[in-house]
Amino acid sequence: MIRRLAISEKDKERLLAAAWNPTDQQDDFFDYSKVLIQKPWGHEYLLYRTPDVAVWVLRIKHGYKTSLHCHPNKKTSLAILSGVAECSTLHDTYTLKAGDGFLIDKGVFHSTAAVLPEGITAIETETPANKKDLVRAVDAYGRAGKGYEGSSCYAELDGTAHCDFHENTYGISWRIGEFELVVARYQNDEEFRKTFFSMPADVIGVLKGGLADAANALVFGVGDVMNKEEVREGVNIMLPQESEFLFITRIV
Repeated sequence: MIRRLAISEKDKERLLAAAWNPTDQQDDFFDYSKVLIQKPWGHEYLLYRTPDVAVWVLRIKHGYKTSLHCHPNKKTSLAILSGVAECSTLHDTYTLKAGDGFLIDKGVFHSTAAVLPEGITAIETETPANKKDLVRAVDAYGRAGKGYEGSSCYAELDGTAHCDFHENTYGISWRIGEFELVVARYQNDEEFRKTFFSMPADVIGVLKGGLADAANALVFGVGDVMNKEEVREGVNIMLPQESEFLFITRIV
């Protein structure tokens, strides 16, 4: 199940009260494609990036959690690929299993914890692709009010961690956790209808373009994630322009 988390007045108030430096929010356009970012809770690395969206793989260790943080200027999505996650906002706590996820509006404070011994693996998308857009309000590792990790936390990627969608995109499949990931491109609505619904997928992410309704209003745009059932329910869903999708399919 994919849930949408909308910004609340409580989120806005918390952001105003949080300590953060606006200069830390500026995109430095660093090429993250060759490094693994070491975190107190595990690590993350960049899987795919365009000027509009970045897709990251997160690995969170058992008993650890991300900071309670928000992204003031970008929307994000989270899809669990393995394990069980406990995801908290300022209002609720949710339990997510493999195949579940969130669409997170700009400014929504959230935190993700791994509750089982195997930890969790997750896919996170960010739109726009500015890694510096981060405000930490509460952190168990002393990072509250601080910006994104610096170069001292960068490690070289090895072959066991890196799925290189940067150079090999269309038609290449990769396995992460319990899922296989494939990027597919559709150039027009006719091509979309021929193969999209036959693709086996538990979660679908929009990397470029998107899906619209009969009035040509965008229903799913860049950075959104969805279950295929959500698309099937949209009787008049169509592809208004060339688009790219990330298909995430359970294989075990």
